[in-house]
Amino acid sequence: MADGSKLSYNLDKLTWDTAHHFNSQNRYSYTGKGRKLGDAMLQCETCMQWFHAKDVSCLTERDNFVAFQRNYRFNCRICSGGSEQFSLLTNTWSCIVVTALHNLQLPLEMKNADVMEVATKLADVVRWVPVDNVVQWIRDHWGSLCHGRSLAQLDEGNAVRKCLAHMDGVRTGRERGGNGWREC
Repeated sequence: MADGSKLSYNLDKLTWDTAHHFNSQNRYSYTGKGRKLGDAMLQCETCMQWFHAKDVSCLTERDNFVAFQRNYRFNCRICSGGSEQFSLLTNTWSCIVVTALHNLQLPLEMKNADVMEVATKLADVVRWVPVDNVVQWIRDHWGSLCHGRSLAQLDEGNAVRKCLAHMDGVRTGRERGGNGWREC
């Protein structure tokens, strides 16, 4: 891959889960290195491969890109002919909250594990997430996650509480059939 025009592995030989989030060979990005569940990753719209955010040259640490973030359009340098293409989209509050919940629910040992080690255990991860923790996490990771949004919506508009009130099926730990968050 010295010229950057191809991946260091054969993308067509990877075996993916049904949602195309993880491959059983645990090969990602330009170099084929493994993926930890807590890694911030971007998916190329063309080849559908996942790339580590730290390997995407058009992102900087200032962008504050986080795991499970999806408010972007991205094409890797292989698919776009040499230069990555990237643009941020304005995230819906529902997507912002779901991203926060995913990040808050993962225990540290799962964030640092290879995805194939923990993929089958993800459905068993159920933790209470206080609303104030969700709000604080969003504030701490405002950057690109909340591109195009006003901080006033978070504080004065109670965006998180409104969003959670309308989100059925988000599993964050509430007992039987509930939405899984609690007021604290």
